[in-house]
Amino acid sequence: MKLGTSLRVRLVKAVDLMLAPLLMVMHHQKDSPPVNPKKHLSASYSSLSSTSWHGTLPSPRSQRPLRLITSLDETASRLDRLNLSDSGSSVSSQGATTATADLDLFLLTDSTLFYQLLQAASLNEKIAGTKELKSPVNGDTKPKRKKSHERLIMVRGQLYNQLSADIQSNKSLEKRFYLVQELSTAASNDMNIKKYFWKDLDLCTALVEDLGKYRLGTGENNRADEIEYLIQLESCLSEMFRESEHLSQRAHLLTANSFVVLRLLLENISSAPSLPTHLTSDAEVEDLCTELLDTTTKLLFEVLLAVSEHPTFGTELSVSRVVSFLEPCFSTFGPVYSSMIERGLFLISRTGAASTTLLLYCVFYVVEVLCRNSAVCRRLLISSHLEDIRYYCANPELKIARFSPLQGLTIERVYKLLQNIS
Repeated sequence: MKLGTSLRVRLVKAVDLMLAPLLMVMHHQKDSPPVNPKKHLSASYSSLSSTSWHGTLPSPRSQRPLRLITSLDETASRLDRLNLSDSGSSVSSQGATTATADLDLFLLTDSTLFYQLLQAASLNEKIAGTKELKSPVNGDTKPKRKKSHERLIMVRGQLYNQLSADIQSNKSLEKRFYLVQELSTAASNDMNIKKYFWKDLDLCTALVEDLGKYRLGTGENNRADEIEYLIQLESCLSEMFRESEHLSQRAHLLTANSFVVLRLLLENISSAPSLPTHLTSDAEVEDLCTELLDTTTKLLFEVLLAVSEHPTFGTELSVSRVVSFLEPCFSTFGPVYSSMIERGLFLISRTGAASTTLLLYCVFYVVEVLCRNSAVCRRLLISSHLEDIRYYCANPELKIARFSPLQGLTIERVYKLLQNIS
C-alpha cells in the first residue's frame, strides 16, 4: 500500500497517566519522502525538555516536527476511517509500506488550567457514576415545554433572588429547613443556581453562620430538629461546591475580606454538635450525629478538593491555608478528625459495600490530605489509630466495591495514607 499524504498529529499529553488526554488535529499535506526518525525524535525531545511551559500551551509553529516511519499494514483500517480522500490525496492498495507522520508533543503541568479542569471533569464523572449506582430510575418521561433562553434566565434570576431573601429573613427553623432544601435541589438540577450563589456573599455568609449557631444549640428548638437542619445545611453547601470548579466567583468569594467566609466555614464545622446529657444515649440523636459526621466529611472533602486540585484563579487558596484555619481549633477538631478515621475504618471493614463507596473515598481523601499537610493531625493519627489503620486497610483492593467508578482512586488514596504513616 502507498499513502499519498502525510499526517500531522498534535498530541496533548497530560502528566496524570490515568487521564492521558490527547487532542489530535490532522492536516492534509503534500507527499514527502521517508526520513530517519531517530534524528527528529532526538531533536524534538531536546526541544521539549528545554521549554518552560508556565501552565500554557506553546504555539504549534514553535515546535519542531517529529517524523516517524509507520507500518500501514497494521493501521490500514484506522486510516480508512479517517476519511482522507480530499482533493489530491488517495490511499493506494499497492506500492510502498511506509508513510511519514508529523507529531507535535505538548506537556501539561499540574498548574495548567486545562489540565486541572480535565482532572476535575474525570473525578466528577466518577462521583456521578457512583451516585447512579444507588439512585432510583426516574420514570418521568413526559416531554417538557421549551421556553425561550432569555425568559428562562430572567425567571431563574428572579426566583433565586426571592429564595435568597426568604432564607435570610425567615427566623423559623422549620421554614429555613425547607427553603435551604429547595435551594439545594435547585442547585443540583441547574448550574446557574450555583453561579448566583457564589456571587451572593450575604446568603453564603448567612448559611455559614447558621452552621455555628445551630452546632452550639439555641435552646429554642428541639435539638434533633436543629441537627437535621445542620445536615441539610452542609448538604446544600457541598452541592454548591460540586462541579463548580470552573466558576472563578467561587474562589473570589472564599478569599474575600481576608478569607472571612472560608475561615468561618472551617471553624463552624470543626466541632461536634453539643448535646444535653439526656440526649447522649438517645438512639435517634446518635444516628443523626453519625449522619452529620458524614455530611461534614463530604463538605470538608469539597473544600480540600477546591483548594488543592481545582483552579484557584490567581487567589491564595491552598491546603496550607485550610490547615492554618483548622489547627487553632484542634481542641475541638481533633475529636472530629478522630471520628472520621474511625468512620472510615468501619466502612472499609464492610467489604464490598457499593452504597458507601463515595463516602469511603471522601473519608480517606480528607484523612490522608490532612495527615500529609498537618503535623498535629499526623501525630493524632499515629498515636491513636496506627495499628487499626494498618490492620483494616491491608489489601484495600479486596475490600472496596468492585466495578465502582471510584474504586481505583479510593485504593490509591488508602495506599498514600499507609505510605505517609509508615
